[in-house]
Amino acid sequence: MVTASDFRDKSIASLLVAYDWETSAHLAELTVRSGDGEQCCFRLVGLSEWSAYEDFAAQHIEQCTLVADTTGWYLSLDPHQEGLPSPQDNLWFRFASMEPGSGSNNSSKPTPLRGAA
Repeated sequence: MVTASDFRDKSIASLLVAYDWETSAHLAELTVRSGDGEQCCFRLVGLSEWSAYEDFAAQHIEQCTLVADTTGWYLSLDPHQEGLPSPQDNLWFRFASMEPGSGSNNSSKPTPLRGAA
C-alpha cells in the first residue's frame, strides 16, 4: 500500500490536474523521481480539493503527510507539521482513491489506495 515514504526524499517530476469526461471526476497525476532517476506516477482519483502555495524552488520532498479521514484521503507534499493536515500546508490534495498513474516507468507500480479508513 502507498505510504508517505513513497513520496519522501523524491522530487516532483510533473503534476497534472485534469477532468476525466468519462467518469465526470477531477483527478491529479503526480510523478515523482528518486535520486537514481526512477519515476513513479500516482493518480489521485476523485480530487475534491487541492492547493499549491508553492514556488517549486525546493526540488526535494523532505516531508510528507498521507492520512485518511471520513471524507477520503489527504496528501501534503510540503506539510507545516508532518503527519497532520494543517491550513498552513503548502502543496496538498484531498481525494477519494489513489492508483498507479500512466507515467510510471518502474516495474513496481504503487498498490492502489482505496476508500478512507
